[in-house]
Amino acid sequence: MRSIARANEIKHTGNLSGTIFINLLKFLIMSKIRYKVVENKAVEPHSFYAIAIATGKLSFEDICEEASDGKNVTPAIMRMCVSEYMKAARRELIRGFRVPLGEDFLTLYPNIRASVKDTKDKEGKTIVATPDKVRVANGLSKIACSVSRQFSAEFARKVEWQRVDAQTGLPVEGDEDITDDAGTTGGKTSEGSGTGTGSGTQSGGSTGGGTGSGSGGGKEKEV
Repeated sequence: MRSIARANEIKHTGNLSGTIFINLLKFLIMSKIRYKVVENKAVEPHSFYAIAIATGKLSFEDICEEASDGKNVTPAIMRMCVSEYMKAARRELIRGFRVPLGEDFLTLYPNIRASVKDTKDKEGKTIVATPDKVRVANGLSKIACSVSRQFSAEFARKVEWQRVDAQTGLPVEGDEDITDDAGTTGGKTSEGSGTGTGSGTQSGGSTGGGTGSGSGGGKEKEV
């Protein structure tokens, strides 16, 4: 099992004690996603918020191997097919098409961020913004992504969370923040939500990047 191999890897490289190793092994086998609670000291009002912790990072080869497991397709053929699909998707994105990544999963689409606003000159007079002053050359070309309502609802319904200590990373004893069968956590239902991260290239030689998150009815996210 991949979880056991990962735990053994951490044990040998991190010199963990037997007890901590067993706890880590149990934790890696669990299907719950870890999260930690962080204090916000920078912005008023004072608050705490939850941050999801990735279980790990899978490579393209890992996913292709898993997808081909039990199928009459080798991992090599799976990689070739998916690679060709992604090449076609990139070509069509550049041509301006919305491109699906799987059925009822993700959709990529081209986006441009360019705008002008009213400004003041040296004498304090208002320089009124007009449509002809908007220039794509000064904008930010981006690839945006939307998550399907179906998958967002499925994720919210099936995901389970486990709070861990922000310092040790071990599960917090007595934690009751568990997702139930109705897809609720802490009494709130999350449906049609998603997050996205990514970057875009700004004409004129500069590069911009950003992250975004949101919820509510499969709202589109820029990446």
